[in-house]
Amino acid sequence: MNFYASSPTPQVSAEWANLDNQSRLNRINEVLVGSKFFETVTPTRTLEDGQIYFSFKVPIPSSMRGTLLLDLEVFLKKNIDLGIFIWCEPIGDRNSLRNLRGIEIVS
Repeated sequence: MNFYASSPTPQVSAEWANLDNQSRLNRINEVLVGSKFFETVTPTRTLEDGQIYFSFKVPIPSSMRGTLLLDLEVFLKKNIDLGIFIWCEPIGDRNSLRNLRGIEIVS
């Protein structure tokens, strides 16, 4: 029986951690070119602890978004570094009715 909760979390390599943000973004873009993710997402920022933030280039239905991000994370772990993990940049509330009522969501 496997106990994944007690398994150690993979850490990024020293090579990845020592790169600056722009170099990490360039590396991600190099790997994404030619992949199915190239037309869909763009990396916006990275952190030295392995976090990579992405934004969507095109609208993606919420029913497909989670699977796409999981597939993207597996793809990047295989091609760049096992210790990286991804986040989606938050997008503002685009509901026109809430905007008309003057309700503001602070994130």
